[in-house]
Amino acid sequence: MLSYNEALTAYNEAYAPPRSAIWHKMPDNARALKGTAATNKAIHKTDTGVIYFRLYDTKVAEFHPPETDKTYKVIVRYVNTPTTNKFMADFRLHFGHHIDTNGNPVRVPYVGLSTSGSRHDGNKSAELIYDSNHNLITNRSWHPTLFVARSTAQDKQTRKYVRKAIEPVLTLMGMNLAQYKADADMSAGFVGFRAGQYMRNQPFAELRLQLRAIRRTWAMYSGTPEELQFLETAFMHEDVIDAMFSDAPNVIASIASHRFENDRDNHISWWKVERDPEVKEKMRATYIEPITFEDFANNYTNRILREMNLDVGTGRVALPLFQNTLPTTYYFSV
Repeated sequence: MLSYNEALTAYNEAYAPPRSAIWHKMPDNARALKGTAATNKAIHKTDTGVIYFRLYDTKVAEFHPPETDKTYKVIVRYVNTPTTNKFMADFRLHFGHHIDTNGNPVRVPYVGLSTSGSRHDGNKSAELIYDSNHNLITNRSWHPTLFVARSTAQDKQTRKYVRKAIEPVLTLMGMNLAQYKADADMSAGFVGFRAGQYMRNQPFAELRLQLRAIRRTWAMYSGTPEELQFLETAFMHEDVIDAMFSDAPNVIASIASHRFENDRDNHISWWKVERDPEVKEKMRATYIEPITFEDFANNYTNRILREMNLDVGTGRVALPLFQNTLPTTYYFSV
């Protein structure tokens, strides 16, 4: 992230078109950043000394002049688009990593402002206060509070009920595990739908529809004494059982694919697997045959929980601002 003085230098060095009516009509003494034709990218300086980098209608970074104590403020408005990311990279406006006044590294999350109205002056992704050494003053700065998901007691109970409800079906499927392994498709398309392929007749498509239907009705029973009975009845429905049985080879293939992709000692390409029968059989022996019923049951159970939106807890726990690391998955509101 630039300092105020660096932003001021960038403004002074930017080109001010002397005879362009379009640029003269722009507010706050606009100057070109990428040539006069690129009117969507500009740097401005207000009469009060505030400098801001504009991309289209968004003031991406707004630098306020230093106060009497030599601290200065930067307001950031981030929109999660490739255009914004490139604009920020081109002009050193990324704001994710900082050093605080104690010399410790801190992180600022990239909170995207989604709607066009929120990109303007009202909302912001972060308000950062720096000292004269360009160190972040965390107790005077701000970014939206982040939340992480935590499972509630009800979440845990529901997962327990789902596992109990599908256990009889999985036990029956375990008797045919060898056949599911034989039917599993050891090819590049059996799990990831690579490069836009396999968009029709996708694996798990029918099961996904059945689970969504269960979830819609299950909402009426959630948290009630009848919840377990409803789930046990729902998962013993003929259509649900048929969908689960038909997708069993795809579960085997999914497990094998994950192992194939994450095997660092494997140097065989998918192209080779799909075109060389000997290699294909070798891959089958290496990645499919070792799959146990426990592997199969755990993967299928987790897949069903995920399709029913039960894999992530519904509880939310707030995190302190300006931590030195950020969680992989977090939630926020602006």
